[in-house]
Amino acid sequence: VVRGLGDVYKRQTYFSYDDEEYADTAWEGILGQVMGKQSADSVDTVSGCTYSSQGFIQAFRNALNQAKGA
Repeated sequence: VVRGLGDVYKRQTYFSYDDEEYADTAWEGILGQVMGKQSADSVDTVSGCTYSSQGFIQAFRNALNQAKGA
């Protein structure tokens, strides 16, 4: 997860256990939840995209913690 000017604006995938289609689907589902909740807590994985979802959720947690200075 890459932040720019206070906003999440893109993802960088270095490796994935799911193929690109699954990663894209997971990204859209996770991004929507995180933006809606303004948090990565209590975010559900996207059905059929478990590995990618878990990776993106953790990436959002890391990015949000960095933004908070944690």
